[in-house]
Amino acid sequence: AGAPYERLLDLLIAVNSLVRADAAGADIDPNQLNQAIYAYRAIVETVDPATLNRLGNNADFVALREALQNLRDAVDA
Repeated sequence: AGAPYERLLDLLIAVNSLVRADAAGADIDPNQLNQAIYAYRAIVETVDPATLNRLGNNADFVALREALQNLRDAVDA
């Protein structure tokens, strides 16, 4: 969708850590969750408006935002 490769790589690495923990039945590490959220925000805050619009229409990117928000809500509860 036009996001910088380095930012996407940071996001994928952070999310991968969360997925592996979840698959192993481990508790979500709040620090790993924060890394994933920061990586997501870094993409949103640094891309141009056209790219942000494309990302907003990308079902996977939107689903990832929702998943991160749900995890954040669960950790905060």
